[in-house]
Amino acid sequence: MTNKKMHSLYINSQKSCLLALIIVGALLRFWDITGNSYWIDELYSAARAMPEKNIIDVYYWGPEPHPPAHYILLWASYNIFGYHEILGKLISAIAGTLCIPAIYYLGKTMFSKEVGLYSACLLTFTPALIYYSQEARSYELMVLFSILSSYFFFLLQEKKKIILAIIYIGVTIFLINLHFFGIWIFAAQILFVVIYLTKSFKKEELLFYFLTFGIIASSYIPLLSQVAQAASKGDTWIQSVEITTYILEAFSAYFGNENMFRSYQVVEITLLGISLFLLFTLSFVKLAINKKLSPTFIYISLVFFFVFVASLLMGAYLAPMFNNRNSLPALPFIILVIAWGIHSIKIKKDYGLFFLIAVLIISNINFYNNFEREDWRGAMQKASTIKSPYSNKKHIFVSAWEGEWQVYKKWLGLDDMPIIGVKDLQIDSYEEGDVVWVLWATIKPEDMDNNKLIMTNLIQMETQETNRAGLIQYKISK
Repeated sequence: MTNKKMHSLYINSQKSCLLALIIVGALLRFWDITGNSYWIDELYSAARAMPEKNIIDVYYWGPEPHPPAHYILLWASYNIFGYHEILGKLISAIAGTLCIPAIYYLGKTMFSKEVGLYSACLLTFTPALIYYSQEARSYELMVLFSILSSYFFFLLQEKKKIILAIIYIGVTIFLINLHFFGIWIFAAQILFVVIYLTKSFKKEELLFYFLTFGIIASSYIPLLSQVAQAASKGDTWIQSVEITTYILEAFSAYFGNENMFRSYQVVEITLLGISLFLLFTLSFVKLAINKKLSPTFIYISLVFFFVFVASLLMGAYLAPMFNNRNSLPALPFIILVIAWGIHSIKIKKDYGLFFLIAVLIISNINFYNNFEREDWRGAMQKASTIKSPYSNKKHIFVSAWEGEWQVYKKWLGLDDMPIIGVKDLQIDSYEEGDVVWVLWATIKPEDMDNNKLIMTNLIQMETQETNRAGLIQYKISK
């Protein structure tokens, strides 16, 4: 067989392998996509993007301090295809599937075709990226556009073509408007160019990047007041934790800790997380030695610096901002480093890659076997079966977040079911001993500060529970 035919066969086998990974990755991401209920953050997204809202109301965010691109995309999709539960998850599943060929081409550009294929293999089975492919939030899109922005950024380093610049500007604007941590990828690109220009100053390139970066940054002009407001809010639910603990927790979360996606960030450090961190560290050190100050090494190092260091330093002065979900833009580059490390070892027949994929598959199985998610949908369905014994009185109340409950009210077709906060319960309209039901999820009624006063007039009688959600019957006590 000639060298030309062997090369052609090799290229075709790579394409076939990539196609197979895309198919497997799609099956993992689309399988039983609506099997789990939305949780509070997803319901916030769906509530904010309701199709009847004005686009301006969707654009300027409410209590959640994130940019609006994901909500605008949801809003547009709802207006085109209808307000359906599956739609928000489909967007993430499509994004998650596209991450597979995207990281292949990024790996091919930054390293080699083999490293690109290794990276695609690892990303296909990474538990965090399968999970977030089935969540109606911005995280999977943020991963995809972190890869795409970096890919087109590297293409621009080779050729300053207008079409490449336009695509790069578009994907990067979308990235930084998806989530604040998308800005760290953009920041890494700016600093990379600064380093590059100091080595070889060219006036025309300075002007090119000044205009390109200026256009991208200008997308934040309408949001400056919201950015200032978010930065000045003080403490949030995100906890301040020492950096090494956070990084080990992040690695544990990326690769399949069974508790990795609790609502309020209680993540344990696992043996698998530590093992993957050590593998990454060894690969990164070897990369530093072999590639020294290559563009690839500098860029990846800058991404890690901004996501893992700058965010923690800024959080120390403003409010804690680093957590496992927010750090996901760095995950594709962690995968790239690990893939390069495994490939550089050159273990016969790629046993190292196959072993790691097997570990990730087992990690996925363990995660989903132990996975429990707050069941807003099931609790709402239970509530819809309870009939009021009173005329002209509300019988079922919600403990909090009326807007989120309205989402499932629409999706389940429960138009006649009132959604009223328990804090607004009118005690005077009831008799001593009358009963009401309170629908709750995530946090029970007595744990909500807004309910403290009204709870003094309620005595718990009966409960009906689903996963971290349910109904509680109370007797009125005056």
